Amino acid sequence: MKITIFEGTPEEYKLVAESLGKKPNESTEKDKESIDVKEAYRAMLKRAPIHQGQRDLYKILSKGEMIWTEYNKKMGRTPEQIRGVHGALGRRINGTPEIHQAGLAGNMSAISNWDNSTGKTSLKPLFIEVLKEEELI
Repeated sequence: MKITIFEGTPEEYKLVAESLGKKPNESTEKDKESIDVKEAYRAMLKRAPIHQGQRDLYKILSKGEMIWTEYNKKMGRTPEQIRGVHGALGRRINGTPEIHQAGLAGNMSAISNWDNSTGKTSLKPLFIEVLKEEELI
């Protein structure tokens, strides 16, 4: 399997997709509507039952920024299990239309920050607010 990561505007994506012989997904009128980020987070959290691994991630990262090794230790899971938690969370995020309608990335960067220079990660403050309002942390 070959994976290509593309970063760009929707217009740039269409050009690249067309040059590869693929048609980008047609968006509906609903997809074009913009919604509030907090509402998008709520929709993502309510879309399906939240598994324990994701609940643990929310609790741990809501405490503040931490280095990756500290996060791994607090999660109390193997690296493979953590990748599974992140994969499931990424699918939850990307599979929530409201996330895209709010203009958020369809991956972990919709809810978290990662600083490559320091190796630290944290949840976005607005996402933490929603977690508290929904009584998940």
